Amino acid sequence: MSSKKCPLCTGSGIISTKTKKKCPQCRGMGSTKILIGGGKPKAKDTCSKCKGSGKIEISTDKTCPSCLGEGTLKLKCVLCGNPLKEDNIDLCTKCQGKTSIHQLIPPVTKQMVEFNQLYQSKVVNIVDFGYFVQLAPKIEGLVRNKRFAGKKDDTVIIKLINMKGDRLEFEEVKITDLSQFSITRMHDSIPLQKIHQKRDVGAFLSFIARIENVRQIPNGPKVFTLLDETGNIEAAAFRLDFVDEMAIGDIVEVAGQFNVHRGAEQIEIADMFIVDKAYSNAFNKKLKAHLDSISEPKSIDFLVKSNVLNLLRPKFIAVAKRLRRAFFESQPIIIRHHNDCDGISAGIAVELSLRQLWIDTYQQIDEDKLRHLIKRTVNKPPFYDPLDAVRDVNFALEDENRFGDKLPLVIMLDTGSSEESLFSYKLLQTYGMEVMVVDHHFPSASVQEVISNHLNNYYAGGDYNICTGMLGVELARFVNPAVTNNIIHIPAIAGIGDRVKGEEFDQYLELAKQRNYTESFLSDIAIAVDYQAYFLKFSPGRLLLTDLLGIKGTDERQLAFVKLLATEARDLLEKQLLISLEYCQETALPNGIQLAILDVEQFASRFDYPPPGKITGSLFDHLGRLNSKKPLVTIGLGPDFAIFRSQHVKLDFPNLVRTLAEDMPHANIEGGGHEIVGSLKFITGARTEFIDLIQEKLTIISVATSEN
Repeated sequence: MSSKKCPLCTGSGIISTKTKKKCPQCRGMGSTKILIGGGKPKAKDTCSKCKGSGKIEISTDKTCPSCLGEGTLKLKCVLCGNPLKEDNIDLCTKCQGKTSIHQLIPPVTKQMVEFNQLYQSKVVNIVDFGYFVQLAPKIEGLVRNKRFAGKKDDTVIIKLINMKGDRLEFEEVKITDLSQFSITRMHDSIPLQKIHQKRDVGAFLSFIARIENVRQIPNGPKVFTLLDETGNIEAAAFRLDFVDEMAIGDIVEVAGQFNVHRGAEQIEIADMFIVDKAYSNAFNKKLKAHLDSISEPKSIDFLVKSNVLNLLRPKFIAVAKRLRRAFFESQPIIIRHHNDCDGISAGIAVELSLRQLWIDTYQQIDEDKLRHLIKRTVNKPPFYDPLDAVRDVNFALEDENRFGDKLPLVIMLDTGSSEESLFSYKLLQTYGMEVMVVDHHFPSASVQEVISNHLNNYYAGGDYNICTGMLGVELARFVNPAVTNNIIHIPAIAGIGDRVKGEEFDQYLELAKQRNYTESFLSDIAIAVDYQAYFLKFSPGRLLLTDLLGIKGTDERQLAFVKLLATEARDLLEKQLLISLEYCQETALPNGIQLAILDVEQFASRFDYPPPGKITGSLFDHLGRLNSKKPLVTIGLGPDFAIFRSQHVKLDFPNLVRTLAEDMPHANIEGGGHEIVGSLKFITGARTEFIDLIQEKLTIISVATSEN
């Protein structure tokens, strides 16, 4: 049997220990004479045996317990004792094939460290006589090895050789090929809990959950979003060796430490593994039933009495349930809305309902998480522009690739019902992104085929007079009724901003008045929102718009803010109206329609407020007041677009767009809107031909005694 020099006695076979005891010659005084009052002895009186120290050193030699005095050790397996042929390993072939290396994962105790077991450890300190290792937080020990050539933070495999009270002593085990060993993670037994239940910060917990999201923080941990019946939580894994293969949808058992970071609850993962298939199937079945239950909206009454809304109730419930389900499953939600008072009112209401749902569910505010999961963004044109769709798909794919996000659920508000949005929807459909639409514009049948839900007045025999701001507020209440008091006045603001009329508007206006909102102040808010949106451009401006809309109530700041914006906006509109009246071309058509056309490109300040839609609306309102009982069509004409407003005319704008496109196929005419208002676009070179054709079409349109 081969042997090696004993590392403990360095081959001498003897362990020498030195101790000090009282000098027998001077009895510990260091002097041969008794010194009165202390002080140092004179040189001639200094004890010759202890040299004045009062103590002498005694050497004791003992037989080395490791080699039993032989100075050499026989090479044998540190676990089973079988002989070894080489000096560069400590385990025999048999033990290498069947032995596990234990990795201690908090929570652990020193009592879990056993003899004749291998443990993975990290070097934490190097001293003259060896080095200290850490197996887990607060579990450390000494390895005696003066010739250790490693460095701090090295991983070493060790075996317990001595335990004295709380002190542990280990022996390093040399292993040439770690792939021959399985790693067994060990932690103290922890009763299974739920994600959200009362516990102290720093407590260790264990639970079973489904992975909803995985993202890698650059130069940081891998973060998992985990879900069980009580909700979700983020859990960070700073060690990646045991989580690399885990993916979204896996059912895992997690052990870790509970903490709170920036007000948000978190878990620092100590251990995580995928549960067996049978348990996974049972957990998924139970979780699905729970999600179905909590996603179901509460049964509530509408704020107003309306046959149209009552007929749309199943759609309200379907859209609200889908939003709630996405929320509870940590699926990102994109809220896209038209960038006017009506669209903003709907977008803010739905966003608020989801944010409040988070607070109500998890009793905390995590702005980073909320921004990540609920994204409200504005839509400039009255349709889902392919540029916006491509941007949404690109960002979604980047988030999926970088963070492991689910592809988002998209909800369109006050836009997206016309065929102009069809390509964008098909693009999202190609990548498996679901779209829902809530709108009061005339719907296209082709759009219905590529979206999952379409909440629209026209499907219940209604029209544009129940505007999207009203629909959005009612939808927000189905998502989370707790927001009702914050948004009950918003439908009236949206209705005034979108110039709607009817029984529903009158009832919403009365609700706002009951909250001490005058119609004049509501009108100020509506124009202030539009004016602020113009400057926000593509920014969602949540906090500014929340202030303007009075979501948190009316205070001095809101009053001053609304007054400032409304006054400035009206001054600019009045200045522009003088210009519009000077340069608009008015024509009396044979069928009695008064046609007013304004070139908004030539006779308006470019890149300044008011925009073309507001200019056209302001001119129409003024002419309509002067001729309240006469048929009127006002057109704001740009280089490649036209904006229509009308009264007492059976315009049927969606049908008008179709007939114009058929008569001028070379002009690439597209557009959408309500029966009596809308906008369209065409190629610039066909502008003159378009003006002639639209006058021809308006000449043969029937007039009405009242608006449709």
